[in-house]
Amino acid sequence: MVHPVADPRTNPERGAARSGGRQALGLLGAAAWWARRLLLCACLLVTLAAQAMTGTVISAGRGELTPEAAWARLARGEGEPHGIDQFQPAGPRQEQWFLLDTGPGDPAGRHLVLPYAGLDLAELYLPQALGQPVARAGDAIGVRRWTLPYLYPVLPLGANGGRVLLKVRNTHPTSFPWRLETAAQFEAERKWVLLLLGAYQGLVALVLVLSAVNAIALRDVTHAVYAAYVLMLAAAQASLTGVAGYYYWSDHPQWSDLAAVVFPMLGTSLLVLFVWLVVRPLPWRWVGWLLGLHAATGLLLAAMFVLVGREPTFTAANAYFILTFPLCLPLLVWYAVRRSPAGWWITAGLSALLAGALLQALRNVGVLPMSPATQYGSQIGAAIEIPLLLIALYRRSRDRRDLLVRQAALEDRDPLTGLVNDFFTRRQVGQAMQRARASPGQVAVLRLRVSNLGAIAQESGQQVASAAMLHAASCVRRIAGEGDTVGRLAEGDFVAVLEHAGGEGPLRAGAAHVLALGLRPEPRLAGHALKFHVAFTLAPDAWADAEALLAQLEYRLEAIAQAPQRAIQELRPPKAPPVSDAPASLPPGADAAG
Repeated sequence: MVHPVADPRTNPERGAARSGGRQALGLLGAAAWWARRLLLCACLLVTLAAQAMTGTVISAGRGELTPEAAWARLARGEGEPHGIDQFQPAGPRQEQWFLLDTGPGDPAGRHLVLPYAGLDLAELYLPQALGQPVARAGDAIGVRRWTLPYLYPVLPLGANGGRVLLKVRNTHPTSFPWRLETAAQFEAERKWVLLLLGAYQGLVALVLVLSAVNAIALRDVTHAVYAAYVLMLAAAQASLTGVAGYYYWSDHPQWSDLAAVVFPMLGTSLLVLFVWLVVRPLPWRWVGWLLGLHAATGLLLAAMFVLVGREPTFTAANAYFILTFPLCLPLLVWYAVRRSPAGWWITAGLSALLAGALLQALRNVGVLPMSPATQYGSQIGAAIEIPLLLIALYRRSRDRRDLLVRQAALEDRDPLTGLVNDFFTRRQVGQAMQRARASPGQVAVLRLRVSNLGAIAQESGQQVASAAMLHAASCVRRIAGEGDTVGRLAEGDFVAVLEHAGGEGPLRAGAAHVLALGLRPEPRLAGHALKFHVAFTLAPDAWADAEALLAQLEYRLEAIAQAPQRAIQELRPPKAPPVSDAPASLPPGADAAG
């Protein structure tokens, strides 16, 4: 059974991101290679540790032979030699009878293991009791009713040895990788398998939680679709490995057969939808229609499998899954090259899944025999794919969040310098005046002007003048501390609102530092130096509103331009009119003594 899955072009950091992405993909690829080799070695050691068996097989129609008749024919030598990598022409109306030599018995007990969770039925008969099977397992009966419930058929032999009769039924051609294990070997292997499957389910649960949180926090439906895809992928894995039949529906054998195709088809449809959401807007409109048609085909195949049955749709389901990759991978490569390096992570994830699941699909259609690679490759591919897709979504969401932050910043930022724009600067000055009334002498407002900016533009051009404005903004930022505001007015002047000025002395020292920074040579200014004029006040609350204060500071800057020897000048509050001691005059005709 096949298990399916599921503009930075102008960014100067794109090359570094690509280099880091290639290095990360190389490390993950190496880790995946070693993981596959370790799993294959482990499976090989298990196979070597198991006792070897020889056997012969005959095929017959369903119900055509009784155990006694099958034993008699095999005992007369009518069967053909069979190996564990040899395909048998199984089908819904056929069954295979194997005569196996299990060797001498073991008082400690042994098990005949068939590590194929999709097997429909396996029954074990002993020669002394052919009328009744001593052990039964398979999807045709509920796992709870197996002789030894487990992820895949395990038939206890007890202390018996010698030749035994095995009856096997399956809905499609496959090989039967039987092996003999002692009870101790089986228990040790069982603990490790359940531990690894538990770790995988924990990874899936963690990814689901993270995806749900990101979908809500970022308001991005792509994370929700990814969570649904991972859920379908986990359900498909649980069905294909026997976990679902063992834990979730042990009393419903029909689901063990249906889920192994229904969940993969639903997962593939969600994968196509996920790719569409990541790549959109699509380069061509017909690609969107093609993706939608492919996703709908997956839903149709799942419905046909439930309503019609396995035989008409099984081969089509495997072909549909294989065709998903040549449809999605080129589109993701285009996305990674033309739009975002995050596409390489998704491409790597799908490639890992393809490398493992393609082996399983080829085994299902009879091209490859049963082996550790064809049996466990899709599980390893899915385990690698899930974190790779999560990394891709994180990088994509980070780029999207940065873009939204930049767009939001344009509402209150000057596009040239990145400082607070004219509207918000004037508002901040008005709020500072209110705070100054509550804490006199603490808040200072400065207005700074680059007096030679026009001359720079006239001599060296507008590009150098823009560079000079950027350099001026960086110089003015030096005077601001935490909680202070630095903005740029529409006229081109800078305004700094300092919440804790510290008095006239420190304020003049800070302004002098700005002047010194402007005079320092700067390569991008083509030999020009910036000449700042600074007007400031320590009593902004002395004026009625922000417009009046800024206008008085502008008058002071114009006065500095007339006499530039003093480039830093303070704007003092206006003097109050003198109060006369003489009595106020009375209205005409009024009596003073009144």
